[in-house]
Amino acid sequence: MMRVGLVGGTGKLGRGLALRLGGAGHEVWLGSRDAGRAEQVAAELGVDGVRPATNAAACAATDIVVVVVPYRGQTHILRGLVEQTAGKPVVSAVVPLTVDAVGPRPLAVPEGSAAEQCQALLAEARVVAGLHWIPAPTLRKPDAVLEMDVPLCGDDDAAIAAAVELCDAIKGLRAFHAGPLRLARSLEGLTPLLMSVNQRYRGHTSMRFPGLDLAAGER
Repeated sequence: MMRVGLVGGTGKLGRGLALRLGGAGHEVWLGSRDAGRAEQVAAELGVDGVRPATNAAACAATDIVVVVVPYRGQTHILRGLVEQTAGKPVVSAVVPLTVDAVGPRPLAVPEGSAAEQCQALLAEARVVAGLHWIPAPTLRKPDAVLEMDVPLCGDDDAAIAAAVELCDAIKGLRAFHAGPLRLARSLEGLTPLLMSVNQRYRGHTSMRFPGLDLAAGER
């Protein structure tokens, strides 16, 4: 059993991850800046093993942390979680984007990517970029099949392995090590493109890497 902390877990992606991971028998701490909001969402989900918490408590009580906050709030929120995340694998699913009249578009990040900014803010954590492309509406349907790949970018092999284990807990996901953290901007930058495709065709598609033999490489 994994103990997973969700920073910003009351949002759409956080709810979906809590639903799937909690439903698979893992202990999920649903973090929020507002403890009352976390209690409300956890009660709505009604899944055994999903516990409401503040973001700080969610990080302190768990073995792996997933950051699912909006990019605009990342700096403010993560500055208060340095001690609670020290030494832990932290998966950044944050996408720096904005939506205007034309649709979604990526935002420039001084550090290169939201994940690299996360690493700069949480200097003692072991940050991995991933989970950006998971369609939250599909994730929040317990019976919906998720058949998609999850490339992971990071500089710590043990943290990557923990992130792979996290993804493997959700049936249908295939996670793999795609490269160093400096490539995280590529993952984040493709997300607005997928959003645009899904909006145009009213779908919930994601990415697959056909012909990839994970047994031939290192996961």
